Amino acid sequence: MVNARFSSIIVCTLLFVFSLLLSISASAQTGNQVPNGVGTGGGIGLSPAGYAQQRAGYEKAAAAGDTRAMRDLGKLYKDGLGVPQDYDQARQWFERAAVAGNALAMYEVGDFYENGLGVPQDYGQARQWFEKAAAARETLAMLELGNLYKNGRGVPQDYEQARQWYEKAAAVGDVRGTEILKRDRYEKAAATGDSGAMYNLGLSYKEGRMLGADFAKAREWFEKAAMAGNTKAMVSLGFLYEEGRGGAPDYAQARKWFEKAKAAGDAGGLFGLGYLYMIGGGVAQDYTQARKWFEKAAAAGNAEAMGRLGDFYEHGKGVAKDPAKAQKWYQKASAAGDQYSRTKLANDYVFEQMRIKYPNGPGAPSGGSSASADGVFRVGPSVTAPVPVFHPDPKYSAEAHRKRLQGVVVLRLVVDASGRTKDIALVRGLGMGLDENTIAAVRFWLFEPGRKDGQPVSVAIQIEVKFELSRE
Repeated sequence: MVNARFSSIIVCTLLFVFSLLLSISASAQTGNQVPNGVGTGGGIGLSPAGYAQQRAGYEKAAAAGDTRAMRDLGKLYKDGLGVPQDYDQARQWFERAAVAGNALAMYEVGDFYENGLGVPQDYGQARQWFEKAAAARETLAMLELGNLYKNGRGVPQDYEQARQWYEKAAAVGDVRGTEILKRDRYEKAAATGDSGAMYNLGLSYKEGRMLGADFAKAREWFEKAAMAGNTKAMVSLGFLYEEGRGGAPDYAQARKWFEKAKAAGDAGGLFGLGYLYMIGGGVAQDYTQARKWFEKAAAAGNAEAMGRLGDFYEHGKGVAKDPAKAQKWYQKASAAGDQYSRTKLANDYVFEQMRIKYPNGPGAPSGGSSASADGVFRVGPSVTAPVPVFHPDPKYSAEAHRKRLQGVVVLRLVVDASGRTKDIALVRGLGMGLDENTIAAVRFWLFEPGRKDGQPVSVAIQIEVKFELSRE
C-alpha cells in the first residue's frame, strides 16, 4: 500500500510567489525576468527551465556525495518532473543513496520492488529494503512491514508482527501507525456490538485519515452502526447515499436515514432533510423548505445548519438578502465549530484588511500595451504579480488517491484589483475530481493584488498546482 499525503501547496508566501512567477512566465508576454532554480517543496510546479536548473544542482551535490540529492534525483526520474519518467534511472539513484545510508531512499527501493515499478514484483526484496530502512528509523518502512505481515505478502500472515511494526511507527510519532492501531481497536470493539466503534470505523474509512478512503467500507460500517441505533451513523449514511459514495446516488435512501435520525432526536437528520431541499435531491428544489429545516436544525444546535442559514441570508436564497443576519449566523456557526463559516469569516477579514489598505480602490487602468480591452493586465515590467495572502489547499480526491494519480493541474485566472480570483479556466487537468477540487479551492484564494504604476489592477496569471503522493 502506498501511504499518500498531499504535499503542502505553499510552504511560505515567498516560495509561492517565486513558484507562481515561474508558472506564469509563459503568459507574461512583456518579458519580466523570472527567478530560476526554485525548489518544489511548495507544491507549485516549476517551469522546464526551473526543473533543469534544479536537476543540475542535485547532480552537482550528488557528485559530492550528498545522499539527499541522490534521493531527490531519484524522485525527479520516478515522477517525471522535468525529465521523461524513467523507473530504471530512478531506482539507480535511490539505490546509490540507500547504499550510502539514506533511510528514505532504502524505503523507496523497497517500494519499487513491492509495486513492481520497472522491476519484477518481489515482496522478499521489498521486505529486506524496508527492514533496512526501519532499522534506520524510517517510519514509512515500518508501516509497509506491518502491511506485508498483515496481508501475508512475502511472509507468513502474522497479525502480531503487523501490530508490532505499526506500534513502532506510532512510537516514533507517525500518525498513520496510530490510525492503523485505532482501526484495529475499533474492529475488536465492533465485534462485541459497540455501535460507537462501528461508527468510528465508518468515519475512518470515509475520511481516509492518512490511510486512504474506502467508501464501500464506510457504508458497510455506517449501516451496521445505524442498525444498532447510532444516530450519527444514520446521518453519515444518509449523506453517503446522497453523494453516491460507495455506490450510486440514492436520494430515497438518503431521506430514509435522515428521517430515522430526526425521529431519534439527532439534529443532523433535520439538517440532512434541509440539504435535500436545498439541492433538489429527490424533491423539487425549494430554498424556503430548506431554510425551515435548517432553522429547526440550528435551534437544536447543528453548526452546519447555522452556516447554511448565513449563506441563505448573504445571497438571498429563499429570503431577502440581509448581511447583518448572515453575519450573525456565520458567527454562531463558527463558534459551534462549522469549518465553512470559519473559512468564510477569515476570508472576509482578510478582504476587509485589504480594503483598508487600499481605501481609494483600484483606479482606472492606464490603457498601456499590456492591458486587454476589459482592463485586465499581464505581468510585465510595469505590472507586478499578485501575492497570495489566503490559500486553502485543494483536497486529494479519494479516487485519485486510490489509483495513485499524480501530476499537475494548470489553471488560468484573473486576480482582480480587490485580490479576489475570477474567470478561472482549466488549461490542463488530471481528472478523477482533482480538477474540480483545485478550482473549488482557488475560488477562495485571496491575493494582494498586482499593481501598475502603484495602483491595484486586475492581472491575468496562470498557476500550476501539483498533486503528489509524497513520502517526505
